[in-house]
Amino acid sequence: MRFNFKRYKCIALLITAIGGFQSTHAQEQKQLLLSQAVQAGVQNYQSIHAKQQYLRASAEQVKNTKNEYLPNIVASIQQDYGTINGQFGPLAPYGTAGTSSSGPTYASQSWRAAFGGVYVLNTNWEAFSFGRLKSRIEYSASLVNRDSADVVQEQFIQSVKISSAYLNLLVAQTLTKSAVANLERANYVQRVVLARTKSGLNAGVDSSIANAEVSKAKLLIIDAANNEQQ
Repeated sequence: MRFNFKRYKCIALLITAIGGFQSTHAQEQKQLLLSQAVQAGVQNYQSIHAKQQYLRASAEQVKNTKNEYLPNIVASIQQDYGTINGQFGPLAPYGTAGTSSSGPTYASQSWRAAFGGVYVLNTNWEAFSFGRLKSRIEYSASLVNRDSADVVQEQFIQSVKISSAYLNLLVAQTLTKSAVANLERANYVQRVVLARTKSGLNAGVDSSIANAEVSKAKLLIIDAANNEQQ
C-alpha cells in the first residue's frame, strides 16, 4: 500500500487554513489601518513640517507687505553734552534728510562743550506708490501659492511612500504566516508518515520525503522573516 502524500497534504492544508482564518479574524481589530498609518506619517514627517513652516513664513510676508500701506511713525529723543565740532547742537538723521536743533556751522573747529537735545516725532505715509506695493503683494501671494503647492506635493509623495511600505510589510507578514502554516502542515505530515513507516505501511523513502518537506518549510520561514525585517 502506497502512502497518498497529496491527499494528506490537502487535508492538512485545509485544517491549517481554517485555523489561520480564525486567528487572523481575532487579530484584525488590533491592526494599524493604512489610513491611520498615512495620517500619522503626514502629521509627523519632518520634511512636511519644514515645508509647512515655509508656507507660514510666506503668509506672514504677505501681511507684512500689506502693512506697508499704513503710515510710519518714528519717535526719537537725543540729549547730548560734548564739543560743538562745527555744529551748534545735536543732529538726528532721518532718511535722506536730517534734523538739527541748532543754527549754522562754524567755519573752524571749536572745542567748546555745550548741551543739546533733539526730540523728533516723524510721520511718513506713502499715499501713492505707483504700483510698487501692489506688485510686491502679488509677488508675496505667488510665494504663498508656490509653498502651498509644495506642501501638498510633499504630503502626496510621503503618502505614496508610506502606503508602499505598509503594503510591502503586509505582504511580508502574510508570507510569514503562510510559511508558518506550511511548516505546521509539513510537521503534521511528517508525524503521520513516520508512524506509518515504523508500522511498515509505507516505504522508507516516504519518510525521507517528509523530512525534506519539513526542512524546506523551515527555510521558507527564514526567508519570509528576512523579507519582513527589510
